[in-house]
Amino acid sequence: MQLYGVDAEIIGIVQGTMLLFVSAPIIIRKLFRLRAPEGGEEVVLSTGWGSSG
Repeated sequence: MQLYGVDAEIIGIVQGTMLLFVSAPIIIRKLFRLRAPEGGEEVVLSTGWGSSG
């Protein structure tokens, strides 16, 4: 990734941090032995203009 002048160590740190944030709900649930929400996890990534959800 030296093409853009970004050090490889910085790229690794950013990737690791993103992975940590994405997997945080699963990790917390496993550590504290929490149950998953009823009906599974529903993730809404985006909605359109004027949609009710």
